[in-house]
Amino acid sequence: MEPQEHGRIFDFLQKKISEPPFKLVASHLNYLIIRGSYKEHVVIFNVEALNGPLVRKIKILGGHLQKFSTKVVGAYLYTDPSCSDYYLEGNQPSDILKIKKLFGKDQLVVSHRKCRYHYHPTSFSQINESMVPIMLEMAKEMLDPKPDEYLLDLYCGYGLFSHFLAPSYKQVLGVDSEGFSIRAALSNRKYNPGSKGAQFVARHITKRSVEELPHPADEGAESILLDPPRQGPQKAVIAALANRCPSKVLHVHCGIEQIPDSIQQWKQCGYHPRRIVALDMFPGSANLEVLILFTTAQSNKL
Repeated sequence: MEPQEHGRIFDFLQKKISEPPFKLVASHLNYLIIRGSYKEHVVIFNVEALNGPLVRKIKILGGHLQKFSTKVVGAYLYTDPSCSDYYLEGNQPSDILKIKKLFGKDQLVVSHRKCRYHYHPTSFSQINESMVPIMLEMAKEMLDPKPDEYLLDLYCGYGLFSHFLAPSYKQVLGVDSEGFSIRAALSNRKYNPGSKGAQFVARHITKRSVEELPHPADEGAESILLDPPRQGPQKAVIAALANRCPSKVLHVHCGIEQIPDSIQQWKQCGYHPRRIVALDMFPGSANLEVLILFTTAQSNKL
């Protein structure tokens, strides 16, 4: 479950921004986001505009926050003038200042199943920390990696799956378009000796970029782990991935409303659901993280 400390921080901030001195903050605020582990937290103020008076008010608010909880080790401003439904909208104009650090750490650290990960506070991370080891073990069980196989990890983030699974594969290639995340994935190789040979590239995941990705050098069997953001991948991406003829595909859905469409797309490409596992990764909400293993009819006979 989500730690009780998160509730305390949200309650504190809600009361503060309801006070007259912080009316400006309340009028510009899209979301309050907490990132980090159970040991340390970073608060991200997602605002629809950025200006001097607003920054000064939020810095004062950050000072109150530091006194309230020693577990709050940093605070950031994230600008989203589109007021998107997504907490950290990636599709933003290039001429705006997206991220501004108010105080504290540039990196957070978390450990799962003997793997250590450093990552930027704005990079995506699973907040339900107690469930992450279960998700990692389930992904490994469903993919059933072999030492002569290859793994293509799309939307790899800071390498959560890549570094955990790398010791079980001949080679792992992780791909993500988010700069902070892919740099963290590369850096995390030094904390995880079992994945020192893993490769990571920064690319927007499109039909064309998938077609340009290298295939296994010795034509070994390839598995694909697809863990896109809530809105899912571009439709042409699934067809491009199927054209690589992977032996297995593990498609992770963080929005259950995407599942019927993705199943239909994979079926049109000759891939069918072989196993479905739902995990409660979102405490206090009705949503689920759903892992679906796809294989071809021929793979099922092997």
